[in-house]
Amino acid sequence: EQPSRLLKKSREQEFKDRKDRINQNLSLSKGRDEARKLLVDPFYQDWEKIYDFQETTHPVMYTFYEPAGSQIPSSQDLDALAVWKFAWTKMGWNPRVLNLSHAMLNKDYAWAVEQIDTILPADDEYNRYCFLRHFAMAAMTGGREGGGGWMSDYDTIPLNMQGDAYGRVLPNNGAFTSYELSTPSLIVGSGDEWSHIAKSLIEEGVNAKNEERGNGEEGGTDNFFFSDKMGFQKLLEQNLVISNERFVYNNPALPLVAGDGKACANLGKVLHFSHESVGTVSRAM
Repeated sequence: EQPSRLLKKSREQEFKDRKDRINQNLSLSKGRDEARKLLVDPFYQDWEKIYDFQETTHPVMYTFYEPAGSQIPSSQDLDALAVWKFAWTKMGWNPRVLNLSHAMLNKDYAWAVEQIDTILPADDEYNRYCFLRHFAMAAMTGGREGGGGWMSDYDTIPLNMQGDAYGRVLPNNGAFTSYELSTPSLIVGSGDEWSHIAKSLIEEGVNAKNEERGNGEEGGTDNFFFSDKMGFQKLLEQNLVISNERFVYNNPALPLVAGDGKACANLGKVLHFSHESVGTVSRAM
């Protein structure tokens, strides 16, 4: 037992050092060079190789994962990511998991971190990463041939969404599209749209913070909260995001685990599970 404890401590320290290096390198040139080195960090391979990726002829489906609130990922998160990769692969996609290192490759990363610091407390890593995942997507899809791409939450899996049918041509001529209203469980857009939306989400948060400060007394923003989901709601109201709410069925764990095939067949193209139900679903599969 003693050696395993030492190994765990060593792995936790290694991951902490990696995150410290990311946080300390926010300048555009030095930070992006450091990020490229971290993209091939061998420590990731200990996590069931969740970040491994090989180019294929299949269209890419992206997700984003960076452990929040701990130095190493939970077993539930690893189970969910394994199920996510398996399900999208079976449907003819090439799944790819992005992380904070990919966001750092975005030329606007330093600006994003600076702005997020004004609307979120420093210890709110989860919502910080929710904003930064869009910058990771903008960095990775802007240079692809044709530009743009799809992203889903890692608790969102396809039921009847084949890669050849949906992944070859961007819907709505590349205009940014959300398939679960303001919940970004399945979103797609051109490279330019990803860059625009990533910055717009943060700008909406800054505007909301300034409005609350202007309407209240000094110090009245202590309880201010803003998420990327709230930002998407603002963009939907401005018609900056196209919505198709019939594409995703939310939290279908019960009929799937119960083995009700007919119920699942009528749910839609994609299933969006709750975080709490992912562990149950992964065991059922």
